[in-house]
Amino acid sequence: MSSNSPVGSFQFLLEKLEFVFKDSTDAEPFALKADDIKQCYDRVEQILAGLLIHYNIHFDTERRGSTHRYHDNLISAFQSRDTPREIREPLGTGPIQGVLFDGKSFRNKHKEFKEQRLDEGGLRSYLATMVNGLPLVIKALRKACENAKVMLVRCPANAEG
Repeated sequence: MSSNSPVGSFQFLLEKLEFVFKDSTDAEPFALKADDIKQCYDRVEQILAGLLIHYNIHFDTERRGSTHRYHDNLISAFQSRDTPREIREPLGTGPIQGVLFDGKSFRNKHKEFKEQRLDEGGLRSYLATMVNGLPLVIKALRKACENAKVMLVRCPANAEG
């Protein structure tokens, strides 16, 4: 992947996400494809968190008892009327919310699969859902980043570069 985008920028992260997604072909062994799609979902969450941080929008990240709601709260924050329209419309409305929550479910099932608590058959439908849904998510993320005018801005939730 060659990019002229500033390393760590929202645009760079989107390009990386698109590259990994396009590179995950049906010819790969199942486990590698699942790992690639999990990497894509991690990148999606990183961009989502970066957009919220950019707008100084806080969401609950605390663990309560045995439940950890970070991922639910991250996705749900885009539905709030307090979230600027520039990012709420592409990411907090319509079918995109369902796809994002499907991604969270895939993430959890992938973890079970890696811990050998779930077999390939148990993960297969979640993987198919993500393969079908990620193009919609990528398009919505790109739209939100363009609306927010942050494409060349360093993503504050960036774990690299």
